[in-house]
Amino acid sequence: MEPIMLIDVAYLLLSIQVIYKLCTTCVLNSKQVHRF
Repeated sequence: MEPIMLIDVAYLLLSIQVIYKLCTTCVLNSKQVHRF
């Protein structure tokens, strides 16, 4: 059970990092669009 939980936690953290990067890039792109 422990190894599976560790893998689930690692996958969850990885997905959160990917979503965070996508959100930040989208926000930066929207700011650039509003500037122009």
